[in-house]
Amino acid sequence: MLQQDYLKKMVNFNKMVFDNSYNVMTMFQDQAEKMTNMLMDQNPLGNADNKKLVNDWCETCKKGQENIKKTIDQGFQTIEGYFV
Repeated sequence: MLQQDYLKKMVNFNKMVFDNSYNVMTMFQDQAEKMTNMLMDQNPLGNADNKKLVNDWCETCKKGQENIKKTIDQGFQTIEGYFV
């Protein structure tokens, strides 16, 4: 039983580390997106096509982040299921 408790604590710690890292990555992505949009708005050469391209790229990055988060969370749920 003691070994299972240690493994459960280890999994919970790893989940906490992942969640915190994911949150930092998401905040960094949001800030980078805001700064990029601000630069595109201030740039006289920035046209609507370029802005759309940057916005599409940002949305693709967000979708990728969400897919990674879902996959990792499912993995943690599977592992946590072994401890029940």
